[in-house]
Amino acid sequence: PITEGDHESVRRFLCDYHAGAFTLSPLAVPNLGEGTFAVLAERNGRLIGVALAKYEDGDGAALQDVAVTESEDDRPDIGVAMLARVHAVLADAGAKRATAHVCSDPGLLTDVLCRAGYSREAGGGVNMFGIRDLAQLFGEIRPLFERRLRETPFEDWRGSVLLLGERLKSGLEFEDGSARVLQAPDPRPTDVVLRSTDERITRIVTGRETPLEGYLQRDTAVQPQVSPLVMKLLETLFPEVPFVIRWGW
Repeated sequence: PITEGDHESVRRFLCDYHAGAFTLSPLAVPNLGEGTFAVLAERNGRLIGVALAKYEDGDGAALQDVAVTESEDDRPDIGVAMLARVHAVLADAGAKRATAHVCSDPGLLTDVLCRAGYSREAGGGVNMFGIRDLAQLFGEIRPLFERRLRETPFEDWRGSVLLLGERLKSGLEFEDGSARVLQAPDPRPTDVVLRSTDERITRIVTGRETPLEGYLQRDTAVQPQVSPLVMKLLETLFPEVPFVIRWGW
């Protein structure tokens, strides 16, 4: 079982690990109370990986997460090794089987589970999401866009990027590294304007696909014209990000 002294470092590690992901609601802080089992991987005294499971009684245990720092070249091998250790401690505690409820993009967790011989079973659930007010959303996540431009060739870029759909319409104006939300944007010749369907804009803003993918589907127009620089700016502001839900945290 995880020790009390490790709780904060594990919580911080997992929250940082998933910080760039898209999820349907704020990803909960892991509940590391009674019945939580964790295996930690360290390199040179630095925490680089966590495998998390929960077991209280009976035959079944729940695998909750396997996370390894992105900078580690042997991430899958580290993940498999941690999962093997989790299996051992769960078996010692009395568990006879382990189940992972995975509702996420393919990533390290699904890779590790496949390598360990887990089989997939469809659960029949459906996740649906939408954007009610694009300007309000931009206002709430405005610092994210400032961070995405930081330490890129666009760090000091000045100008406006507008997203115009059927109902969803808003934009961001950048100056000196700061972003300002445009509530009802009126396009100017110098603005970068992305026009598309509300569905496509939702997918782009939430990181399900990039602006380039929308453009290639021919239902997205970019003004004043498509160029490598303009598309790089849009892809920097609206990158594809992993979709993550963790059950039982």
